[in-house]
Amino acid sequence: MFSIFAAFPAAAEESWSQLNERVTQLYQEEKFSDALPAARLALETAETQFGPDAPETALSLNNLAMVCKKRKNYVEAEELYLRALEISET
Repeated sequence: MFSIFAAFPAAAEESWSQLNERVTQLYQEEKFSDALPAARLALETAETQFGPDAPETALSLNNLAMVCKKRKNYVEAEELYLRALEISET
C-alpha cells in the first residue's frame, strides 16, 4: 500500500497538525462528539507517521484522553493519559 505521507514526510506532519488543530477547535466549542473521531484519527496518524513513542503521539493521546473525559468515558481516558505520561517520561 502506497502512502503519500511516506513519500512526503512534511505532508504527514502538516496533516497531523491540522487534525490536532481541528480537535482543539472542536474541544473548545464543546463539540465532543465531533472531536472524538478527529482525535482518534490524529492519534492513528501520529502513531503511523512518527512512531508509537513520539512526542506527537503523546500529544495526540492526551488530546484524545481529554475528549474521552468530557464524554464521561473515564476508563479509556485514564488509559490514554497513562500511555501519554509513559511516553513523556522516556
